[in-house]
Amino acid sequence: MQHIFLKIFTLALICMPVSSKADVRFVIDKGETFSGERGSDSFYNINSQKNNPCEEEGYTITSCPTGFIGAYPCPYNSSYFQSCCPDEYIFTAEECTSMGKDTGASCGGKYSCE
Repeated sequence: MQHIFLKIFTLALICMPVSSKADVRFVIDKGETFSGERGSDSFYNINSQKNNPCEEEGYTITSCPTGFIGAYPCPYNSSYFQSCCPDEYIFTAEECTSMGKDTGASCGGKYSCE
C-alpha cells in the first residue's frame, strides 16, 4: 500500500505545473536608464543617419562620379564606400598575371593591368 501511495505522490509531483518567467531587456547607451516610456529617441532607428554604423566608421560615399567606382566597401552595408577609384582599377594582381600583363597602379585594393 505504501508503494502505491509513493508512486502516486511522485507522479503528482512530476505532473505539477512549473511556472517560468520571461522579461524584455533593452540595450541603451552607457549612463542612461530606461523608464519604460515609449519615446522615439529611446530606441535604435536603423534608418537614422545619426545611427548609421558605416558613416560613423568613415564610409561616407554612396555614389561615385561617372568613370569611377566605389572602393573599400563598408562591411555592414556594401552601398557605402571610403573612396572612389577610376573604373579601370577592377583587376586583382592574379587576374593581371593570368592575362600576361603587369599590375599597374593600385586603387582600392584593385589594379589596372598594363
